[in-house]
Amino acid sequence: SIKYLFWFPLSIQSGLCASLFVYAGYLFRKYNERIKSLHIAIKIIGFIAVTAVWVWFIATFRSFWLVRCDFGRGIPDIARSLCACASVFAISFLIDKYIKPLSKVLTLIGKNSIFILCIHAIEINLFPFQDILGIHLPGGSSPLRQVIIIVLDVVLVCGVGLMLSMISAVRRAFGMKA
Repeated sequence: SIKYLFWFPLSIQSGLCASLFVYAGYLFRKYNERIKSLHIAIKIIGFIAVTAVWVWFIATFRSFWLVRCDFGRGIPDIARSLCACASVFAISFLIDKYIKPLSKVLTLIGKNSIFILCIHAIEINLFPFQDILGIHLPGGSSPLRQVIIIVLDVVLVCGVGLMLSMISAVRRAFGMKA
């Protein structure tokens, strides 16, 4: 990884790494109509496959932090995370089509994701939930402990990010309407 040789300021490196995932989203949108036109059996098999890879990625998780340009095992973990993205795209499509109230909440989160990402970048360095919960909730990397960590992390980061997004001066600083 180039991050061991030098580091660009202002999170440029993380942004460059994130461009792969932005491009994946672009491709999904570009080929969305083709995907929709596939036979239902192909879509179900594809969804099961990418979701299985995502679950495998979670089960064997070592390290993967886009905000730190840390790609765990490298190309295999990047491929697994792209499968996770494909699975999330499919789940999002289903939620948007069948569960409108949840779709509205997720749309709000998506529209403010830049604030959530900024809070996550700060939180991941200041509040290492793995270590904090290791003191209060012993048990190594048990599934229950991992779920608690993820829920706390998501609630904290999304909550603070959404609160930050309500400050008009902050919105203007990010080039958004106040």
